Amino acid sequence: MIDYFKKYIIVFLKWTEKWTNTDMVYLANGGFWLTIEKFFSVSSSFLIAIVFANYLSPEIYGTYRYSLSVITILMISTLSGIDTSVTRTVAQGNEMVVKKAITEKAKWGVLGSIISLFLSFYYFTQNDITLSVIFLISVVFVPFLNNLDLWAAYLFGKKNFQTIAKYKIFGNFLNFFPLLIATVFTKNIYIILSTFLVFGVLSKIILIRLTLKNFPPNKNKDESFIKYGKHLSLMGVLSTISFNIDKILIFNLLGPVQLAIYSFATRPISEITSFLGNFSNIFLPKLSQRKMDDLKKTLLVKSLKFSIVLIPIIVLYYLSSPLIFRILFHQYEDAVIYSQLFAISLIFFPKVLFGQALIAHAETKKLYFLQTLVPVFRISALFFLTTFFGLMGTILSFILTDIFHIAVLIIIYRDKFWQKIFSKKKVYEA
Repeated sequence: MIDYFKKYIIVFLKWTEKWTNTDMVYLANGGFWLTIEKFFSVSSSFLIAIVFANYLSPEIYGTYRYSLSVITILMISTLSGIDTSVTRTVAQGNEMVVKKAITEKAKWGVLGSIISLFLSFYYFTQNDITLSVIFLISVVFVPFLNNLDLWAAYLFGKKNFQTIAKYKIFGNFLNFFPLLIATVFTKNIYIILSTFLVFGVLSKIILIRLTLKNFPPNKNKDESFIKYGKHLSLMGVLSTISFNIDKILIFNLLGPVQLAIYSFATRPISEITSFLGNFSNIFLPKLSQRKMDDLKKTLLVKSLKFSIVLIPIIVLYYLSSPLIFRILFHQYEDAVIYSQLFAISLIFFPKVLFGQALIAHAETKKLYFLQTLVPVFRISALFFLTTFFGLMGTILSFILTDIFHIAVLIIIYRDKFWQKIFSKKKVYEA
């Protein structure tokens, strides 16, 4: 019976390929497992958000979110671009790179720990003991939080989506329950943050060991992956800062309470975006195996169709968000209007396909241009609009940045003038 339904599902997926111009069987296979994983991930994240909303004061939660944003920026030192480079290199058959990547990321991560120590001392001199202790705690964990996620990058390269889903579900449960207990029974920001960091690192240690034991890498190497990974990391610095500077800016300009409101306003759409992000990871190995000229002919149409599919989701969220906040986040009903506006940004999500194509084909010059110009615009818009218009300005800055991002992508992919500037010769040759 199962094989019978499977046969007709495959036939239907093959039929839809006429409209999508995409390998829907491959996408459904990977997407099925990652959708299951994301269901558990989003569910646990949503439950934690409900607990935070009902057990923590806005001041404590705002401080917690600020701390995580700063820690995320500190993790830039762990060369996050190496993860993408590992996925790309493993997809091309060179699997031994994962072990060297772990060592390289940990080595550079020490720099983030040193900066965290300086931040702890700075806040101590400012008589802010809470933040001083928080950044003192984070010193130990900064080199490992991002480093040990390489297990997922490795398995993405092998297109082993089923195992990724199973391992992520296990990791989420290992993180979820301790954080839930710490929040409900202590409401202490030091214990909550320490629990998040300790079990975050512990789960990743277990998963990287399981991955290398159950899926040992072959002997093929490509030493150049480190160089390309450093390029991706460098060009991602501004992007990482721009996606976290909003919390830092709101915390310092408007205070922790406003940051708490903003965090809950953006959280539902961020979870949806995270869910959709799974599909961009599925596409990366496929994109690296197709010619760039072919991708230029098909990506625009695919992204437009993707955007059309997202419109009903945006409308549904707009209509249901007041009820969601009234029932689940009653402390933060003021966040509804911001959340509804932020939902508009979802329609621009398909732009990530263009970025993934550039990464897959090591279009380094174009990536530097994209990853510099767009974050600079976002940071500038954030500073100006948040300063003069508060949280509404922050939300508007993201929508304007998405529009600007698309304009830059059009220049990179379509304009003949820029095609001449970005010649086929690359800073890094894949």
